[in-house]
Amino acid sequence: MIKIGKIGLFCGMSAAEEEKIISLAEQVAFNKGNVVIHEGDIGDALFVVRSGSVVVSKDVGNGLSEVLTSFESGEFFGEMALIDRSKRSATVTALETLQLLKFSGGRLDEFAVKEPEIFAKLYRNFATTLASHLRRSTEKLRLLAKESHDLKSTVNNITSEIVSVVSHELRTPVAVIKGAAEVLDDSSMTPDKQKNLLSIIQRHTLRLTGLFDDIAQLADMQMSGIQLEKSSGDIAALINDVVSELSDKAKQNDIKVETLFPSNLPKVPFHEKKMRRAVFHLIDNGIRYNKRGEKLIISARKDKSLTPPQLAISISDNGPGIPVEQREEMFKCFRQKTSSLDPNRASGLGVGLPLANSLINAHGGNLSLESSPQNGSTFTFTLPL
Repeated sequence: MIKIGKIGLFCGMSAAEEEKIISLAEQVAFNKGNVVIHEGDIGDALFVVRSGSVVVSKDVGNGLSEVLTSFESGEFFGEMALIDRSKRSATVTALETLQLLKFSGGRLDEFAVKEPEIFAKLYRNFATTLASHLRRSTEKLRLLAKESHDLKSTVNNITSEIVSVVSHELRTPVAVIKGAAEVLDDSSMTPDKQKNLLSIIQRHTLRLTGLFDDIAQLADMQMSGIQLEKSSGDIAALINDVVSELSDKAKQNDIKVETLFPSNLPKVPFHEKKMRRAVFHLIDNGIRYNKRGEKLIISARKDKSLTPPQLAISISDNGPGIPVEQREEMFKCFRQKTSSLDPNRASGLGVGLPLANSLINAHGGNLSLESSPQNGSTFTFTLPL
């Protein structure tokens, strides 16, 4: 029986159930030094180590790489890319002769439909293991903060603040994943309830993935800068796509999002993925901090007063507003705190606006804020025509 740490991928399963899952896998072998996964590959499979071990490393530029972690017999890797089919974020290399079970995403999807009860147990164990990994990662952050006592006091304060905020933001999704995974163990649960719990686990797992991606992307841009490959595109269509993506969240907050775009809005050059991320954070911010029952207005205009002429996009809410003394903090990492104007505002990691600002600056544009207490806020970003 294959085990993952103290939890076990097949924990709580019968031998017959375990055999059904193993039958889905392709058994693959690698020699010492062989690359199992290349950084940048599209993630389409989950790997379980049957024997041997692997090392996980990330390219840091100039032909150098940084070792992140390692996995031994019984452990698995590749799970985050499998969830959203994103690109692999690191390279995995065999440290010795290696035997793996390779579960393709397509076969697991089919199995989930055919055998929902067994798949629910598998996903429960996967989610529980993931939550355990995240707790260990948080503890490592705490230990690193404690070991930084020899640095200057300002660096110590920043490190402690970052760890505190990140740990707080991870605690809720990890607890939800763990709780949902434990409930899935109830054999009397109906398929509909199992499906709902699996949906909750997936949603919070994707939330964690987004948080880690934002932190990594922001750090990369602020440390080394970024050169974007831009192409002429329809910014109005991109914004409408993001509004659709956030429609459920807007409904939950009783917010109506309106887009006011002129019919002759010109195309502008932008990097589709980067600009989508910036727009996502700005609209998400407007939805979260708007008053319930109010509108979020997104408008666009050509601003010929700027040199060269630029396209200006504004996102206006009717929230509590932001005092002048707090506005500078809005664009600093890990600075999001509960507002004295609205103590019920949703919490967050505090990287959304700084990341949006960096991405817009990388496009040659600018992000500005107009606000006053009780009169709402308007974030406006410009893009060169």
